[in-house]
Amino acid sequence: MVRGLVLKAVIALLALLILTNCADERTPSRSPFAEASTDTGHMAQTGAVTVKLVVTEFGIESSLTSFKVGTPYHFIVTNKGVLPHELVLTKPKGPEMASITDLYQFALSVVQENDLPSGARREFDVIFQDVYSPGTLEFACHIQGHYEAGMKLALAVD
Repeated sequence: MVRGLVLKAVIALLALLILTNCADERTPSRSPFAEASTDTGHMAQTGAVTVKLVVTEFGIESSLTSFKVGTPYHFIVTNKGVLPHELVLTKPKGPEMASITDLYQFALSVVQENDLPSGARREFDVIFQDVYSPGTLEFACHIQGHYEAGMKLALAVD
């Protein structure tokens, strides 16, 4: 039992060391697909639908996964994991997204890793402008190894 706990601790420590030493070009850009705002609380005070998101190792849970075009949404994301995470609202990772910069080009919203350490809570607002069938948008963490470990959640917009 003790040996199992020590092994888990060593694996977690190695994962943390690897993740903190990985550098990439994480520079989000504005997307033409949606209006996004970092003005936390503006939409919350104007009748937006509040959506609660929780990120952990290695999963994402959302109070909603189906959204409506033109409806304002106020997202509240909480990192209940031990590791820092990011939360990107974008198209699923595909061959046309060779780098993280390509991925961010399609992003509707990005909460970066340094803004979402363990225990942190961040808010952002989105009004979807286009229809997206199920699976053509997702919430995801693209820190090295997280997406591959299943840290993604499909959503739909109609």
